[in-house]
Amino acid sequence: MTISVQLIIISVSLMIGVPVITVALMHSGMVKRIFSCHKEQETDGGGDGQDELPEVGRRFVEILGSMQVSCEELPKADGVDRTVSFEYQGGHFFATFRHGDDDPFDNTMSISYFNCFSMPAENMALAESVANSVNGLSLPVKCTFAPSDAEGSLSFSLHASGLRLGRDDASVQFVRSILICCFHLQRILLDRYESMRTESPSDLVKNRLIYGHQLYAMSRMEITDQPDPFADPVWHVADITIGEFLHTLFGYEISENSVLRLDGKEIASTPDTIAATALLAPVVAGDGPDAQVVSSRAVYSIGSSDREIREVMFNMAAERVDDRLISVRINAMLSAMPMAPFRAPASEESMPQARTVILGVPCVTPEAFLAEAKYMASELDLLAKCKEPDAAYSLYWGKVLYTDGRHFEALHYLTNAFGIMSPPMENPDLVATDVAETFYEVCYFLGVVNCALGRYRDAYYFLDLIVNQNRIHWTEQYVLCLMAMRDPRCPSLLDSLRENIVKQRDEEDGGEHLDSLMSFIERQQIVLDIRSGNSSGALEKLRKMLEENPDNDFALRWLARLS
Repeated sequence: MTISVQLIIISVSLMIGVPVITVALMHSGMVKRIFSCHKEQETDGGGDGQDELPEVGRRFVEILGSMQVSCEELPKADGVDRTVSFEYQGGHFFATFRHGDDDPFDNTMSISYFNCFSMPAENMALAESVANSVNGLSLPVKCTFAPSDAEGSLSFSLHASGLRLGRDDASVQFVRSILICCFHLQRILLDRYESMRTESPSDLVKNRLIYGHQLYAMSRMEITDQPDPFADPVWHVADITIGEFLHTLFGYEISENSVLRLDGKEIASTPDTIAATALLAPVVAGDGPDAQVVSSRAVYSIGSSDREIREVMFNMAAERVDDRLISVRINAMLSAMPMAPFRAPASEESMPQARTVILGVPCVTPEAFLAEAKYMASELDLLAKCKEPDAAYSLYWGKVLYTDGRHFEALHYLTNAFGIMSPPMENPDLVATDVAETFYEVCYFLGVVNCALGRYRDAYYFLDLIVNQNRIHWTEQYVLCLMAMRDPRCPSLLDSLRENIVKQRDEEDGGEHLDSLMSFIERQQIVLDIRSGNSSGALEKLRKMLEENPDNDFALRWLARLS
């Protein structure tokens, strides 16, 4: 066979065989693997930078270098972000970097401290409580747990995710703080485990629910806009409802299955309807110049067949004082709840409560009501002292109504003045002296009015704002409020006041104002002795007090009660 013929035969064989071999290789996947390996070889050996860490990873490696910490990049797997491992102060950490542009978490990183703590797996409630005690902290590091390789145990890990790093030195401190936080939480996990391990699972679940609700309530309070004060210097007392009156006076909300009766006749049977019923409608009709007394007496009662629902009674008596005012006296009574093992005998719910309130319905137009406030506020220079007209008008009517014994109405006006004046007092150094003094005066009147209505805890809030102003009457009202609340700080407070008075007497050579305060403290000490069962000591002090002043009303009243 000639050479040309042999070449032709070889060419034909190659033309037929190569496609056959290629098809066979493609069918077995070999071609794909060959080209994949070739591509990886080009990527690894090409030096074109396509396989470098993302920018956040490179920055993190720089930060570790500045901290004298070395790291090792882990092999990359398909679909997995780039990861490096490193040792820091005996802890083995992993940092994972995300790269891309489509996701909000792209170009961020996370730091993980795996298997930092372990515990037996038989008490899952304990594991949840331990983890939640850490996750409830306001820290960027959170805790997870999962079954570990060791049989019958749970492994806890700490993670900080969504981290972004800048080019400044603050990022170095940020990374260091994250790592230190992991060690801190590792100690907390151990401490919480040791403190909780003796508790039963049911107690752990109950405590976790309570704690969770506390966090929820605080977070809701932070994001919920608080209602503004009514800011209108004219408050329409004729529009007050039963629900508002009960809430303000007793802090009581109308329950389901309650029934409202007027002079014994049922008129409403749903909580919303009862709460929206006008309080003064049975005795006063109309408003302003058209207001008139339609009945001199009326009795509201709210009751139920359910023993757990407290009964309420309002005994109202109305009379026209003059052409400008109708006065309504309300004797309000709230029954005690039945005795129960979980209810303390001395709690507010277990004690009946009674209040007497005087409401006045002005027989003038709102315009005339406001005109009087404007005129008197100008005469008394309240506008200069309050800066805000509405605050000045509300303060004027609050003081007038307080002086007239109409504490319930005064409460609304004084609260309005407080709400308007309090924001500037967040920076008291920037507030004029006369404005600050007026604000403190509003707090004092609110304390007195709330005490008169039996709202001692609300009164304490306002009086606590002014107790450091070192005024005799304000200090006495503060003490009386604590005494009415049966506050356990009363004995130590009286002792502290007595010591301060003795010290001031030595420095100022006495003074009538100090003598008056000392007498007040001694009287309150006698009341504490009586409450604590030391009647003999109280009687001795009362007799001595009566020897010094035979007309002492306080001594006469208490001697009569103790005899």
